[in-house]
Amino acid sequence: MTRPRTWIAVAAVAVVAAAALVAPRLWPGGAKSAPGRSALHEAWRVRPGANPVGHATGLVSDGRRVVTIQEPLRMYPDAAPSRLTGYDGATGKRLWRTALAWTNDAEPVGGDGVVIIASGGKVGSPTVRTADYVALDSRTGKQRWRVKVARRTDPEPWVEAGDTQPVGALRDGVFYYADGHAVIGVDAATGAPRYRFTSTADNALAGPVAAGDRIAMIVRATGRDRLDQSVLLLSPDLRTSARVLRTESYGFGPERMAVSGDTVLAWSGRKVWALDARTGRTILPGRDLPPQAGAVAVVGRTILATGAKPGLLDGYDLRTGRRTWSIGTKVDGDTESPTVQVVGGMLLTVGDDVAIVDPVRGRRVFHVTTEEARSLLPGASFGGHAVAAAGRVVVYGMNGLIGYR
Repeated sequence: MTRPRTWIAVAAVAVVAAAALVAPRLWPGGAKSAPGRSALHEAWRVRPGANPVGHATGLVSDGRRVVTIQEPLRMYPDAAPSRLTGYDGATGKRLWRTALAWTNDAEPVGGDGVVIIASGGKVGSPTVRTADYVALDSRTGKQRWRVKVARRTDPEPWVEAGDTQPVGALRDGVFYYADGHAVIGVDAATGAPRYRFTSTADNALAGPVAAGDRIAMIVRATGRDRLDQSVLLLSPDLRTSARVLRTESYGFGPERMAVSGDTVLAWSGRKVWALDARTGRTILPGRDLPPQAGAVAVVGRTILATGAKPGLLDGYDLRTGRRTWSIGTKVDGDTESPTVQVVGGMLLTVGDDVAIVDPVRGRRVFHVTTEEARSLLPGASFGGHAVAAAGRVVVYGMNGLIGYR
C-alpha cells in the first residue's frame, strides 16, 4: 500500500486484491475469523532506514515476505530512484535492497512470489499516465519481468493525489491491469501474455480489482459527451462482461473502488454505491455520506468512512447507507486521523497507536500505544501501513517495521 504524502495526513487505503490473497494464511479460520482477534503482540522490529517523515512510503506483501518503499518527497518526482527493501515476514530478517524509480500514485500488489510496482511516468498528471509495471522476486529482489503501459487508469484531475488505487489485480497466478481500452493479463511469474479484453467504448478509471471470482473495474464511455460511467464486471472465465451501476452525470459517477469478498464498494467524493459482483445486483444505490466524509473501505456489511468530523472513523450500513457507529481514532485529543487498514478481513487503525476495531459495533477491542512516535513529535498524528505476511500483521510506521503475532 502506498502513502505518497507526508505521514501527518488523513489517509484512505482501499482493500486491494493482495489482502484477499493472504487472508487465509493470516488466521487459522481465514478472513471470516480475523475480526475476532483481540490482541497483537510484537514478534520482531527493524529499522528500514530513514525516518519516514518527509518521505513517500509504501508497503506490500506477497503473503510470506514484505517490501518497504521509501522515496524522499521532492519537487521533481523523477529525479532519483526509491529504495526498496525486502524482509522475511516471519522473522523480520532483511533479504535484499534495491533501487527503482517508483511511481507513487499507484499501490503495489503482491502474491505468487512477486511484488508488482509502477515505475516511471509522471505523478499526479491527469493526461500523461504512462508507466512500466515491474515484477520483483520477493525473495531476491531481482526483476522477473517488466511491461510498458501506454495509458493507465484515467481519474479526474480533482481526485486527491493521496487517494491511490492498486496497479492491478492478482488472481490464480495472473496479473491483470488496465491499459487504455484494454484489460491485459500476464503470467505473474514470467510476464508471458495470458489474456486480453478490449472495449472500444470505454477507458478505465479505476481497477481492475479481484472481487470474488470476478474482475471488476470502473470505466467511462469514450463518446463525445463522456457522461456514462459504470462498473465493468468480467465473468469468471473472462469471456463475457457486464456493465452495472451505470450513471450519466459527468463528474458524479463512481471513480474509486474497494472490495470485500464479492462486494464492490465504489465512490466519488462522498457519494457511494455498492454491488454484489457475483450477481451484478445493486446493494446500495448512490447515497450521499455527510459533508466532508469520504469512503475508504468496506468490511463485511460495513462501509468505513473518515472526514465527517476530524479524528473520527464512521461505520455505515452497506444496505441502507445509514451511519451505525462512530469512533474516535485518537487517544491524545489530536485532530488528525490515522490510516484505516483492512488486513485479512480485520479492521485496523494505524496512527499513534495500532488498534483493532470491531467493524460491526465500532468498538476498539485492542490497541498498543506507540509512545516512541509521540515523543518524536508530540501532538502529531502519524499514519502507517499494515499488511499480512507469514502469519504476522506487519506494520510500517514511525517506529519502524514491526511484525505482530
